Amino acid sequence: MNSWFGGYDSSRHHCRARFRQVRADFPRARRAAYFDNASCHPLSVHSAAAIHRYIDWETHEVGEPWWPLWADAREESKALFAKLINADPAEISFCRSTIEAESNLLNGMRIEEGGGNVVTNDLHYSPPSTTTRFARRRAWMCVLSKHRGWQIDLRDMAKVIDGKTKLVAIALVSNVNGYLHDVKAISEVAHARGAYVYADVIQCAGAIPIDVRAMGIDMAACSTYKWLMGVKGFGFLYVRRDLQGAVVKPTLLSGGVGFNYAPWVEHSKPDQPEITFRPVTGPSQYEVSYPSYEGAVCGLECLKYIHQLGVPNIRAHVRPLTDRLQKELPALGYPSITPKGNESPILAFAVKDPEATLKKLRAANVHVAMRFGKQDANRSLGLQQPAGCRPVAGGALVIAPVVAAFLAATTYASYGFYTYSYYFRRRRPRPRGRRAGRRTANGSPLGCKAPFGTSMPAAAPPPRLSTTLDTIPHRHGRRTANGSSTRPMTAARTYNWVF
Repeated sequence: MNSWFGGYDSSRHHCRARFRQVRADFPRARRAAYFDNASCHPLSVHSAAAIHRYIDWETHEVGEPWWPLWADAREESKALFAKLINADPAEISFCRSTIEAESNLLNGMRIEEGGGNVVTNDLHYSPPSTTTRFARRRAWMCVLSKHRGWQIDLRDMAKVIDGKTKLVAIALVSNVNGYLHDVKAISEVAHARGAYVYADVIQCAGAIPIDVRAMGIDMAACSTYKWLMGVKGFGFLYVRRDLQGAVVKPTLLSGGVGFNYAPWVEHSKPDQPEITFRPVTGPSQYEVSYPSYEGAVCGLECLKYIHQLGVPNIRAHVRPLTDRLQKELPALGYPSITPKGNESPILAFAVKDPEATLKKLRAANVHVAMRFGKQDANRSLGLQQPAGCRPVAGGALVIAPVVAAFLAATTYASYGFYTYSYYFRRRRPRPRGRRAGRRTANGSPLGCKAPFGTSMPAAAPPPRLSTTLDTIPHRHGRRTANGSSTRPMTAARTYNWVF
């Protein structure tokens, strides 16, 4: 397995060192033990630099030329996302969100014709509050399969998939508890009964290997702000090539209009109508106008980064960390609702006192997501979940001592910061001197140690853009074909920590 990251199995020490370098690319990880990538992934300094380059162009050079060179980032990001899920670039279009993409698919499939139905389950993203209400408005049926023990039994899904089922919609990895569906088995049942399979992949694209062809996925969508490490308001929609325009019809009409009369043309063509509409074909038929260029340039940088790391390497790194949490947190009084042996980076645990637990974790500088913490909210959403389910997401930012700090915080956090013995030291010798106002490269006062249980010195300010971003081109600099400046880059500072 060759990549920028290096073969994971070939040298565990080498890979740990590389992941320290990866972690240094994310300023958020230097401020806290961050376990919330499944809600919103922090931006890397490389992605932030790409966005700043685009903003610099918009601020100082827009209009030169009118059609920006940044347009190339759109097609490049499509190609890299297609490669990530083993699809063809001609099967990828842009979307603003996963929900928008799923709604357009439901509209375009015209499920109400012939009394069709959609089958989903209660581990999909809020199905009772979205798909069911949509179905009632459009006069077609949504059939909901309930989980058993926080996982989906294939036999239950098979019972409700019938000859009228047009679509089986699932979250490949559930946002509720990280459950990874056996999508291959589900697709075999669905295809045998004439239905198609849609997968919401926002909770796994970039975190686990995805092969839409081998898995039997016909349609999929995701935003980029989770495991793809991008921003909100920008995402991708996959529709199998043979389904485009036939099974999934466009609902957001776009294209061009031609006028066959003066003064628009010098000589009109009598054998053609005066007004013609030229609709967009291919995957772009599911788009309207331009996508977010900020999202496209950021997504391109993020996808390059993920491909350099290699998704199998990311998964191999995360697995022992989530396995440790899955083993030790239940023993501390936090029962898991994520099945054991589940191959995703998301875990969820039931908490008896969500507010108190969250307060302790925040005091220990550990950031997690507390979801579904009130029973009233559960009833309003139609979700049967224990009070205080806490999804914990591990990713490329998570390293073993941070996991240990999390475990320590959940056990001893009532004693404050100084309950855990791990602290961080720089590779270089510690600078001497305690002069007021002087700080090291990571922002901490000279000669000060980090509080125990934290992932970096407390109260450290966020890094300055000028020392963190790869480059912010000067507005007068000549640009290359991809829009970047030809001026020398400002080298980013690297923070290497030893545990």
